[in-house]
Amino acid sequence: MHEILPHRAKDFPVGVNPVDKALYLQIKCRIYRQQSGGTLDSIANLGVSVSGQIGAPLMALKQVASKYEKSSAVAGLLWDDCRREEQIVATLLFANDMSVNDILTLLPLACSIEVCEYAGSQWLSNQSCVDELFSVAFDSSNEKVVAALISAAARREMMAERGMCAPSPIVKKYILRRYDNAILEAMAERYRFKYAE
Repeated sequence: MHEILPHRAKDFPVGVNPVDKALYLQIKCRIYRQQSGGTLDSIANLGVSVSGQIGAPLMALKQVASKYEKSSAVAGLLWDDCRREEQIVATLLFANDMSVNDILTLLPLACSIEVCEYAGSQWLSNQSCVDELFSVAFDSSNEKVVAALISAAARREMMAERGMCAPSPIVKKYILRRYDNAILEAMAERYRFKYAE
C-alpha cells in the first residue's frame, strides 16, 4: 500500500489560526481514510503518474468536503500541500468571494490539470468574480489557468440550461476557441459537441 506521511506542524505558516489548523488536520485524516492502493495501481497501469496521490475517488472526496463549512483559510492549507486529494477537497471548500488576484495566484500551483478541471467546475464556476476572471485571464499563457477556465465555462453553460442554442460569449472565448496546446484542445473538444454544426 502506498503511504503518504502526515503533515508536520512545523510546515504550517506562521500565524495560522489554531481552529483552522485543527480542521485541516482532521480533514487530512479523513482524506487518508479514503486511500486506495488498488485505484493507484490501476492508474499506474495506464501510465499515469501517481506521485503524491493516495488514490481516493472523487465521490469519497466530495463526501469528506461535505462535512465542513467553506473556509478559504482551511482550503488554502490543503491547497498548499500540492497533492491531488487535498487540492480537490480544497476546491470544494474555498469560499465563493475570493479575489481574481488570489485565484490567479493559486491556479498555477495546482498539482495537475485534473485538479484544474475540478477547480473550474466545482469552485470557479460559482465565484462571484467569475465574469471578471474570464475577462482578465483570457490571454493567460498558463495552461493550468486556462484549463480551469475552460471547465468553469462549460459548467456555467450547463447550469444555465441553455439547451442546444447559440453559444454564449464565454463559450466562444474558451470552448470554441482552438488551442495549440494539445491538452487544452482535448479539454475544449469534450465540450464542443453541443455546438457542432
